[in-house]
Amino acid sequence: MLFEKKVWLFIESQNLLVENETIVVGVSGSVDSLSLLYFLAKYAEKMKWCLIVAHVDHMFRGEESQKDYEFVEEHCKKLGLTFEGTHINVSELILQKGKNGQQVSRECRYTFFQEIMHKYQAQKLALAHHLDDQTETMLMNLTREVSRPGKLGIPVTRSIKGGKVVRPFLCVTKKEIETRCDEFGLIPRVDSSNAKLTYTRNRFRKNIVPLLKKENPKVLEHFASFNKLLSEDDEFILELAKAEFDRLTIEKLQGSYSIDLNAFRKLKTSLQRRVLPLILTSLTCLKPFSISNVNIGLILTLIEDSRPSITIQVDENFHIIKSFERLLFCFEPTIFSSYEESLLVPGETVLLNGDVILTELITGFNNVEDLNEFHIPVELLPLKIRNKVDGDKIALPNLSGRKKLKKVLLEHKVPIFLRNNWPVVLTDRLSEEIIWMPNLVKARLPNVEKQGDIFVKLTFLTSTYLGGFKNGNS
Repeated sequence: MLFEKKVWLFIESQNLLVENETIVVGVSGSVDSLSLLYFLAKYAEKMKWCLIVAHVDHMFRGEESQKDYEFVEEHCKKLGLTFEGTHINVSELILQKGKNGQQVSRECRYTFFQEIMHKYQAQKLALAHHLDDQTETMLMNLTREVSRPGKLGIPVTRSIKGGKVVRPFLCVTKKEIETRCDEFGLIPRVDSSNAKLTYTRNRFRKNIVPLLKKENPKVLEHFASFNKLLSEDDEFILELAKAEFDRLTIEKLQGSYSIDLNAFRKLKTSLQRRVLPLILTSLTCLKPFSISNVNIGLILTLIEDSRPSITIQVDENFHIIKSFERLLFCFEPTIFSSYEESLLVPGETVLLNGDVILTELITGFNNVEDLNEFHIPVELLPLKIRNKVDGDKIALPNLSGRKKLKKVLLEHKVPIFLRNNWPVVLTDRLSEEIIWMPNLVKARLPNVEKQGDIFVKLTFLTSTYLGGFKNGNS
């Protein structure tokens, strides 16, 4: 009874199962899941558990998988347990979704398991993963990429919608389970696909793990201990990351969100790697996307790039932009709209993007510092407003000659996707001379005070399009 004592100590130490619970048990008919079913059934009356058995036929193996279904159903009748089974043509779903078979199969299983949990108001989903599965998973994840070190292995427990997944057998080996299955007098089903080396897990199971066991018979326990240490360290760093994430200000622009890179760069790299997924996760309600280690690495590389402006295109409608000291997460395609309108004086002119120019006639000149307010002589009427075009220049105070608007936008660190649509105000009296770039610069107007007593007060009201932008002078 050493096996059962070992499992019970594990269940109690991890608080996996308690009295008076409804538990859905995922059973394929394999030695692992069948042993778990009989282990839980043995203690169901004592622990006042209500066990519901869930089985998914993926329809990969025709008659063989149908017999698996019937096999599990028969054992449920024998034990007097409720059986819930389903047949899902996973092969068709793989073609529809374009994903690999293992991923689609897993999604189908968990979707069904959660449906059954909801149906019976179950608190737990018990699965039969063991120490061999743990080692195989860790080795596979080390060979490819994993989002975080703490996610290297299989968690003992994790939350899902409506409850928790628990794995009571993550303290015992496959060999121990097989021995216990024999003691129960059970003859499990054998999945013929487990012998195929076309599957990655099977190659690790057949070729790599046996070699490691020869090197050290305790290798499975060592991998489990290593995973526990990684998970504990990762949990601690993640708590620090959450605190840093809460301190970050995420500013909203039209179709995008941004953070201050100066604040972000102060974090240690290990924290940056954890904070970025938290930022991305907070935005997945807008658009689901892959938060992989590769994507996190690309973003960190982008941040450290010496170029002031650079973009990662995640897909056609999602791109991440480093624009000077801002990191922008954009969820809409960049749309350029050329426009030109006459300014109503006095009155209100509303632009297509929601920006507003208010004009009124006033007496006397006031040299206001606010870049969103400008006083000009009435003699400069009529005025018009349009977006920037190539070759535009402006005469700035304290500068001889004119400066290109392209350079002004660059110097003020205006995000790339805002530049072409930036509004400029011109006067027709001076051959369409640009006199103002709202929120950025005002032109040099010679002898303004001597022009007369009547002036035009221009006020620029920014829309959400420019609302999150802080120019270099603010």
